[in-house]
Amino acid sequence: MGGSRTEVSAGTREVVLESAVFDPRSVRRTARRLGIHSEASFRFEREVDPAAAAQAVQAFAGHAGVFGMQRCGPLAEAGTMAPERPVIELAAARVGQLLGTEVPEAESIAALRSLGARVEVGEGGRLMVVPPSWRNDLVQEADLIEEVARLHGFEKIPTTRPRILARARARERGGLADLRAAWRSRGFAEALTLSFAEASENQRFGGLWPAGSASVAMRNPLASVASELRRSLLPGLLAAARLNRSRDAAFIPLFTSGRVFAAPQGGLGEERRAIAALVAGTPPVPLGEEMAPLSFLRWKGLVESVLEEAGPVQTLWSPVEDRDMLHPGQSAELCCEDRVLGIAGALHPRIAEEFGLGAGPVWLAELDLEAWREVRSGPAQFRSLARHPATRRDLALVLDAALPAGDVLAALRDSGDSLIESVELFDQYSGRGVSEGKKSLGFAVSYRAADRTLKDEEVDLSQKRLLEHLGRVIPYELR
Repeated sequence: MGGSRTEVSAGTREVVLESAVFDPRSVRRTARRLGIHSEASFRFEREVDPAAAAQAVQAFAGHAGVFGMQRCGPLAEAGTMAPERPVIELAAARVGQLLGTEVPEAESIAALRSLGARVEVGEGGRLMVVPPSWRNDLVQEADLIEEVARLHGFEKIPTTRPRILARARARERGGLADLRAAWRSRGFAEALTLSFAEASENQRFGGLWPAGSASVAMRNPLASVASELRRSLLPGLLAAARLNRSRDAAFIPLFTSGRVFAAPQGGLGEERRAIAALVAGTPPVPLGEEMAPLSFLRWKGLVESVLEEAGPVQTLWSPVEDRDMLHPGQSAELCCEDRVLGIAGALHPRIAEEFGLGAGPVWLAELDLEAWREVRSGPAQFRSLARHPATRRDLALVLDAALPAGDVLAALRDSGDSLIESVELFDQYSGRGVSEGKKSLGFAVSYRAADRTLKDEEVDLSQKRLLEHLGRVIPYELR
């Protein structure tokens, strides 16, 4: 930046004049690393004409006498002079192909020479062009054609429809594109968020990374308040919701997808793909119907339907642990094969108030796409309708009130009986007729055989085996 001992003052008698050219990449890195940006760094970061350095010294020396200065030393050169600009080949016919209109070769040559370029006609009608030293933006054939179009006149180029070779391309089902389409089909708008986050945001929203993971700090952050790469998509989604709420949006359904970053167990930084969704406010209802806010069960069901549409996954919900940003009792983790695939639930009211999202519940969900791809069973497979009827039997089980219904459902589905087609939870009851500390869960078990109609004796035997299997895993009573 200069110093007081080297600046020009009234007592200055001798001046050493330097006209230098600096490497723009080195200047840019140094200025950003030191946090010092000057007019000189701003100039050299954008690259200056290397051939003008000596001309600038001569021009100053020619005007030095006006200021009463005398030249008392020779001109010395140091460093390596910039090489001459390389030759760029330009096919005259290529101009018309790219612009969609014919430009005479003589006009193209005149336009390039008016820029200060040297142009010679080579073999096969190709133009050999050497750009001037001050036009460092001319590096390829397309750059030259753009200049020809500008000088020829953009208004002279006719409007034409593009002609492309259309062909079908197979697309993998069950990927990110299908998840995005599923959210959009349910009325959600896609938000684009930045990959940067504040350290406090990463500490509060740790994402779906394993315990002990550290945040990834940037060496040259664009702003001091966003000095780390995001661990979760939720802070950016909440910021977008806050902006919508400040514009008086009553109902805000948003989703976003992108990469999240962390350093598991203090190692090198890793990145994973994720998708997140948010709902704030009460959804609109048709005229004459009662307004009903979202509940946890409806929100969980919405997330399940999105996953089912994009790619079937045999999942279970389990209570959330160590998620301070979620409302206790209204949130859950989506698990598969002892792996956490995502979370869904209500944002903690304290955090919702900080983001200015009102007093109503704010529903969040975030899914780890990398883990989801590893466990999903692939795209949905269609099969013909069953020719033989199913037999439904309902089970009312009295269990411990603290036992999650998902554990019971998983135990029933894991019985291994080939006649069991599906097991679904349809009822939960506690109160009169059920002991204190207990609850009653109702399950609908569907039995079906592919080659015959089942007899009652077969269904009775299969249900007996199912209850025996459940008793070995979970204590229960039949209601």
